[in-house]
Amino acid sequence: MPAIHFVRIGVLGHIGRFAAVDRQQYAHGRRVVCRTSRGLEIGEVLGLAEDASSTANQDGNLLRFVTTEDDLLLARLEKHKEEAYRECVALLSDRQISATLMDVEHLFDGQSLYFYFLGEVTPEIESITRELAEA
Repeated sequence: MPAIHFVRIGVLGHIGRFAAVDRQQYAHGRRVVCRTSRGLEIGEVLGLAEDASSTANQDGNLLRFVTTEDDLLLARLEKHKEEAYRECVALLSDRQISATLMDVEHLFDGQSLYFYFLGEVTPEIESITRELAEA
């Protein structure tokens, strides 16, 4: 039976239930790679779920610890994330769209960018974020 852990993932700090594919119990505070419905993400283990017998309501799989190689990739992703943030702010300004970009999240899989705005996301904002994600 896989060990079920509570893991915090994403810039918004979602806490979910993740089954360790290697059936290992991971210690509190350890950084781990998880597969979620969004893709591969880095998370932080908060603890073991008390009801570890049920894999129902599971949010994904806990794959492994974060490695040194992963940290190198994370540094590169952070650089791309900052570039996407700056470019989005510039496009909003150039197109005179009054929206507040709060943060950008680049998932560990390197494929997905999520833009977080304060307030309503208009079609113009969706167009800009789609344009940036493709670039």
